[in-house]
Amino acid sequence: MTVIGWIAALTSVCYFVADLVLQLVSLNDVDSSYQRAGWHGTLLLWAVLLLCVIINVFISGALPTIEVFVLVVHILGFFGILVPLVYLSGSYNSAKVIFTTFNNEGQWSNHALAFFVGLQGNALAFVGTDSVVHVSTTIQSEHIQLI
Repeated sequence: MTVIGWIAALTSVCYFVADLVLQLVSLNDVDSSYQRAGWHGTLLLWAVLLLCVIINVFISGALPTIEVFVLVVHILGFFGILVPLVYLSGSYNSAKVIFTTFNNEGQWSNHALAFFVGLQGNALAFVGTDSVVHVSTTIQSEHIQLI
């Protein structure tokens, strides 16, 4: 169970990274010449997975340095996004508008389905990618205690 949990966690993270890169490519395509195909995400998923394997196998000694670098990028990126959003936005909506307005631009059959389809990425970010591993080890340890 734990091994399957780690595999699922790694695959989901690689999928979300690949999808994020493809969304950024689509976002920056000003003349709409990029047509996204299904295999683009799969190929990029494998590239991200290969990068993870190379880092963990060949340069694992540099992981603490890489983690510090990523921490600095996250902190600077937080302010780099927050400051323009707050100071350059032209208008502000009320709390009622923000929390009661739902958009269904994906043309799903109803707003509830659109909400839950859009919730997938946020749920993974809040639950954590290794939650499956923690649940499987808890089940395994409780199963051992019951026997």
